[in-house]
Amino acid sequence: MIKTPRFILILMCGAILAGCAILSGPFSLRPTLTPTMEGSAQGQYAYLWLGATKDADVRCSAPACADEDVNYGGQFSLNLGAGPSVPPGLHRTYVEFYLPLLPDDVEIVEAHINLFEDSQQLPSPRQRGIVEVIAEWDPMAITHANQPMTVGSLTKIGFIGGFQQRGEWRGTIPARTDLLPAIRGHLSDPATNHGFIVQNVPRGGPNYLRSFSSLNELSRTETALGQSPRLLLKLRFKEGEGFLDDTNLALPALPPDTDLDEQLTGPNVLMVRIAGGADWPVSWDVAFD
Repeated sequence: MIKTPRFILILMCGAILAGCAILSGPFSLRPTLTPTMEGSAQGQYAYLWLGATKDADVRCSAPACADEDVNYGGQFSLNLGAGPSVPPGLHRTYVEFYLPLLPDDVEIVEAHINLFEDSQQLPSPRQRGIVEVIAEWDPMAITHANQPMTVGSLTKIGFIGGFQQRGEWRGTIPARTDLLPAIRGHLSDPATNHGFIVQNVPRGGPNYLRSFSSLNELSRTETALGQSPRLLLKLRFKEGEGFLDDTNLALPALPPDTDLDEQLTGPNVLMVRIAGGADWPVSWDVAFD
């Protein structure tokens, strides 16, 4: 994939020109995207589908970890894998989600992460851990060598379902997952929102390699969330009933290091989908395994 540079170096030459001129400097071609929402809810509950603001996988997948300094932030897929041999080596996925400013009359009662399994490589039915990231990372600069979270055993706050088949959403397992403390913390202090890791396991077990759709995948457009990573929240109105729409849900600006602007040109980008009802919308195809 061709990446749009953050800095430009232009060499202008030609028969018509008397000479050549070199223009350099921080002339960014990356567009400024404005987050938008769609839908509304009225009743006892509201449901939010929140898009990712950035994602990347990091890899130590070559002999002697020769690719540890390679950035894979612009790829269409996010790899997750481990094993005693190279390849597959080690792959882990970072993802950060957009969080709107919720009105005071709602509380979060459920939170789920869904990833879309986009291929079948070396599948494994084993559930994989979810870890809260505690430091900043840039999707277009992160590598295995400079990632903010150490390789090895980390405190897991959930697990995502094992491989079943390609072309399906996989979700965090409710009985083994509690994302609520992390999400509530991110909402109360947005500076602490650094997202999550989908964790591999250290080498030693059987080889496996899984692949999920990135926000760079082509189904993710300015007006469609597509198959990109999603955070799903179920909200309950504290007074019994209420409403949620663009009049009381505030949308902060996207973080400056989002990689949505690698593919999308804006000016607007859909980040929030709202629905109401007694249960999750059937059309969202929410996965809990």
